[in-house]
Amino acid sequence: MKKIIYTLLITLLASCNTQKQEPILQFETIRVDTVAKLLPSQSDSLPNFTIHLNWIFPTSFKNERNLKKLQKTFIHYFVGEKYTKSANPQKAVDNYVNDCIQNYLKENTEPYKKRLKQRQELDKEEKIINISFYCNQLQTQNRVVFSNHKIISIANENYFYGGGAHGVYGTYLTTIDLINFKKITFNNLFIPNYENQLGKMIRQKLNEKYSKETFFEFEKIEPTENFYLTDKGVTFIYNIYEIASYADGQFIVDLTYKEIKNLLQSNILEKYELN
Repeated sequence: MKKIIYTLLITLLASCNTQKQEPILQFETIRVDTVAKLLPSQSDSLPNFTIHLNWIFPTSFKNERNLKKLQKTFIHYFVGEKYTKSANPQKAVDNYVNDCIQNYLKENTEPYKKRLKQRQELDKEEKIINISFYCNQLQTQNRVVFSNHKIISIANENYFYGGGAHGVYGTYLTTIDLINFKKITFNNLFIPNYENQLGKMIRQKLNEKYSKETFFEFEKIEPTENFYLTDKGVTFIYNIYEIASYADGQFIVDLTYKEIKNLLQSNILEKYELN
């Protein structure tokens, strides 16, 4: 495993009078590029599990106490809740990668050994298909898409291949409140009974680009909590299979704050400095 240091500064105005810029958020990228053979004693490199991971984590934020809270929040949403007890982000990532490899070996070693015993009965094409079925691949990275004094929005992009015709991919969005270190949800943003009107707006946006026949059940498409906030508005992403087929891919819907102003809680834009 390799750890690559990449520092990202988010600069905020320290004083309205002096206009002096002071970085309060710094990030480092933890990068992992590793390959785990299914049968370490076997001379062939295949089958194997390849992992390519690029995750940013905060390394500087206000003070040490707040930094630890923010790091724990990042670990929770990008690595997994079970890893929040890790001493630091690097340890969390190490534990996560090790668990991924151990799960791969546990799930595939005995079935593959069983298949090897039948290998002499298989023709060349079937051998290739069977070997590829036991090859796994994970690619994941996260990136900052927006930030200010009060919030930071992150996109986590994943691809996983576990055998079969194709892999699966998805983009998972999180906006973190930099005051309480929690993920911002619909309950933080919208007034009660927002669902029907917000769903109607989302369906209208989708229908502007795509025919209704593109989707499994167009009229049943509901707001997804896979969203992030920017200074312009709210971005929603529907991942593959959620509302349409794999071939149709992801669907991105942007709604401006002006478009949804009647659904927002009072003063919410001021609270998050989005106005």
